[in-house]
Amino acid sequence: MAAVAGLVLVAELAAIGTAGAATASISAVGSVAQHSGTGVTTLGLSPQHVGDLLALAVKADSSSATVSAVAGGGVSSWSRAQASTGYSGHDLEIWTGVVTAAGSSTVTVSFAAGVSSTETALLAEEFSTTGTSWAVDTGAGISNASSTTATYPKLTPSGSGELYFGYDAIAQTGAAGSTSGFSYAVTTDADVATWDTAVSAAVQPTAKQSPAGTSGGVAILVASSGATTPPTGISAVGSFVSKDGTDTTTVAVTPEHVGDLLVLMVKVGSSTVTVSSVSGGGVGTWSRAAGPYTGYAGNDFEIWTGVVTSTGSSTVTVSYSASVASVYTGLAVEEFSSSAGSATTWSTDTSAGISNASSTTVTFPKLTPASSGELYVGYAAVAETGSAGSSTGVSYATSADADVAAWDTDTTGALQPSAKQSPAGVSGALAVLLVATG
Repeated sequence: MAAVAGLVLVAELAAIGTAGAATASISAVGSVAQHSGTGVTTLGLSPQHVGDLLALAVKADSSSATVSAVAGGGVSSWSRAQASTGYSGHDLEIWTGVVTAAGSSTVTVSFAAGVSSTETALLAEEFSTTGTSWAVDTGAGISNASSTTATYPKLTPSGSGELYFGYDAIAQTGAAGSTSGFSYAVTTDADVATWDTAVSAAVQPTAKQSPAGTSGGVAILVASSGATTPPTGISAVGSFVSKDGTDTTTVAVTPEHVGDLLVLMVKVGSSTVTVSSVSGGGVGTWSRAAGPYTGYAGNDFEIWTGVVTSTGSSTVTVSYSASVASVYTGLAVEEFSSSAGSATTWSTDTSAGISNASSTTVTFPKLTPASSGELYVGYAAVAETGSAGSSTGVSYATSADADVAAWDTDTTGALQPSAKQSPAGVSGALAVLLVATG
């Protein structure tokens, strides 16, 4: 849970924007991640949800080594929220950025001066919200005289329920404080990060150090607002359809309702051939929701989604990045409706792939929804003959070539379904969580 000499501290929140009147609930998610040492400029992490915010606090043991840019981490655009060089020749900063791609990624920090001989470090923590927008309220830095108490900046929120996020660089050995409502994380070089997800009045948390020494910190308040449109009830519609074989590029479908979501699962018997586009099927625009995943036995798995704009008999056509004239391919489609009908807005939450050792059990990826009532859809390719599993709440369908699709239309907690195959064999799968609002 920690970082070393110079520190880049990252925390994940949810979609940034301008604070409004409606207050949302904020919570911490997952575990702290970190990387530190001389010349450290990158940190591996895995943001869980598109729309979350990574809050990146930076410490470098040089006041001239300020941050010039931040990239990666599943974020398209980063912004500096607060900076301070008031403590003992250090640069302390906090940057923020909205997650646009979940899953494994790397944050890269560029500095205004070389850091090859400067101590730097990176630390990450994730936060979530029930709201729809985020805005930085205020921030400050602080430099403290020698003491066994390490004080953070005092900040006063403009509204209620704001997130306080701070980092203290400490001369000696830091330890968690006891300020009511605050959580603490001690880094490997004995600095201390802290946060409170429900700040409604002026706060100035403290940590500890032993023996007495100087300290300095930086902190921000972030507001989340806007009521999230509650998820709608989701249900499977019609029959599961699949088609497979060498050079399979089309599958016939008959979507039933405008506004429904078609989920297309694609398997390519080559890790170097991916899907370049999808068209037809009564869908105006198709988008890749998961993949390409190439971690299983030289295959490519992908999941594409599209909202139905016209019903009736149609053909889904898949174009690939290279010829599949001699490549085995498989296509499978299931249609889903929501209780909001044609007013439904569909979005992707998160996704993952998995490769399994030989077994009679076929395991799908474990996914955790950002909200209740999400749609889990997975596709597992099996080496032998696949069949339905018995995971609670999960429906199964077996493809023509004995692979297995699985879905749960009301996913509220972490879910990792399983299917079966006989005899034992290897398997691999890709899955996605989808959200319907309206």
